[in-house]
Amino acid sequence: MGFFDGLGRLLQGKPVFQNSSAQQSQPPQEDGAPATAQPTKSKIVPVVAITRVTCRQSGSRMDVYAVLQNQSSEQITLDKIRLLNTIRELDSVLRAGETRDYMLYSGERLRDQYKDQAELVYKDPSGDYFAAIHDVIFHLESDKTYSVDDLRLHLPIRDV
Repeated sequence: MGFFDGLGRLLQGKPVFQNSSAQQSQPPQEDGAPATAQPTKSKIVPVVAITRVTCRQSGSRMDVYAVLQNQSSEQITLDKIRLLNTIRELDSVLRAGETRDYMLYSGERLRDQYKDQAELVYKDPSGDYFAAIHDVIFHLESDKTYSVDDLRLHLPIRDV
């Protein structure tokens, strides 16, 4: 806006400066009312969580089992889980609200505790993939090995 435009507005009794949003008027609708913004669909992020963990040890081996729960209102397809430097393909379907037991890890007992996260990858019916990150909680056993004590969901769910 130039100097003379501002001076002219001042002489007319109008504000010299206007908010840029006030300068932009909305086009009228067919009935003469101003148009309103159309609500956009918000993306629904399905939640799948590990709700219970069982660790079984035998000799130098350890198996980690867990209950996975589909907490969403739609069916999801489990893809895989990354846990303790391994990837296990799950390749199964959980209906809305369904829970099921899965083996998540089978391998050597852990000699060192280290920070780790489990990444549970799944997809919704439209084919969109998500990752639920779980923090791994370890337990020190009497023989100085570590077992998996719990897997705790770390929100938010990632859209991948």
